[in-house]
Amino acid sequence: MKKNIEYLKYQSPIGELIIAGTDKKISVITTKKCKAILDQYQLTKSTNNKVLNLAKTQLTEYFNGERKHFNLPIDLSNGTSFQQKSWKTLMKIPYGKTIAYKNQATKMGNSKLSRAVGSANGKNPLLIVIPCHRVIASDGSLGGFSAGLSLKRYLLKHETVQ
Repeated sequence: MKKNIEYLKYQSPIGELIIAGTDKKISVITTKKCKAILDQYQLTKSTNNKVLNLAKTQLTEYFNGERKHFNLPIDLSNGTSFQQKSWKTLMKIPYGKTIAYKNQATKMGNSKLSRAVGSANGKNPLLIVIPCHRVIASDGSLGGFSAGLSLKRYLLKHETVQ
């Protein structure tokens, strides 16, 4: 059974984002391109959800260069324990910095799990807030990104320009 959550659409500099969650926690920030994440939920249009509006405000601050850390109540319960561990590790990558998938796997306790880490990162439900865009391949190339490499390039450039 799909979890019922509310959503709103947010026009950002990177295009339309969908922000979704309950009145207590944010579950999703994504693009329409990441349909698999949205398909996990039963979505109802929000009329006045304070938590969703807080996320919208903080994203606006991020895009305006005024915010480097997010302070949002988030719900990661749709992820496996490994995915949740991966996402929590991502949240420790400093603004404007990048690490390799292998480094992320090492921080999680097993450097041989870089492919599994990449897979978990690809299922990240909270674009930007959980900064999977900050993880690159060991050779310095961008690697994958579920929302598209042009978006990953934009976010990395945005953070290094600030």
